[in-house]
Amino acid sequence: MKIITTALLLSGLVPASVFAGTDLSRAAQLPPIDAGTILNQIQNSQNSFPQPPLTTLDLCVFSEFKNNKCLFKCQSGAILSEPAVRPDFGAGEPAGACAIHILRPITRTSFNAKNITSSQLKDLLRDSNPEIRKAAVKSAKPYILNNYAYEPVIDIFENENERVDIRVEAARTLSYASGYNKVQDAFTGLLKYGTHPAELRIITYKALFGAAATSSRFQSFLIDAVKYNEKDGVARRAAVWALFASAQNSRPQELLIDLVKYGNEDEATKIEAIKSHSCPGKI
Repeated sequence: MKIITTALLLSGLVPASVFAGTDLSRAAQLPPIDAGTILNQIQNSQNSFPQPPLTTLDLCVFSEFKNNKCLFKCQSGAILSEPAVRPDFGAGEPAGACAIHILRPITRTSFNAKNITSSQLKDLLRDSNPEIRKAAVKSAKPYILNNYAYEPVIDIFENENERVDIRVEAARTLSYASGYNKVQDAFTGLLKYGTHPAELRIITYKALFGAAATSSRFQSFLIDAVKYNEKDGVARRAAVWALFASAQNSRPQELLIDLVKYGNEDEATKIEAIKSHSCPGKI
């Protein structure tokens, strides 16, 4: 890294201000990090704080009064028994020994992705509980090259009524299948058309890195986004980031050099371009 930095400074490719305050000696001691390792860290990152259990509300409807007990049938299939209560005529509600219905919280356990079947995965991806859907999207990675997995995950990714954080996870998972036409079309369609949340656009640009590594079509798509189409600065830098895997090719390489050497780019964009250009295949 120190050699690359020195060479760039001497060549005039990078202004010295870009590296102002950087501890080059410390950076030189760091081992090179493989791009795949970093991608896995990004895509498999977990919140370090304990996660709350997945809960939902179970509606239980009164069915019968038996042995001084109120019996309720619940949507989950459970039969609930509650003691009868003395009627409260002053409560302003219909008096009776048993309530008409009650709601109770129930904990839903997560699932073991290693043992999940295709039909179970599809059901979980359609679950009414958003936390279950999010967990299912994350756990779909080992199966994402199969159409029974990537098609419902694409549906989640494209669904504008879905929670944004779940759509972001869908983009991460689909990045493992970015060689498939349906996935590529979903990514480029979202970036070309409509107004979508910034965080979703950012992760979608990054998810195209694999397609750009092997296809000039997606290299051109990212280059055009950087040069002409993408107006949001952070999303534009995400497109620059995605070019690291194809920086050994002439057109991406030329763009990355131009971003650093010419134009009125901010330092964050120049640094992202240097990282993508200097070590193709590494970040």
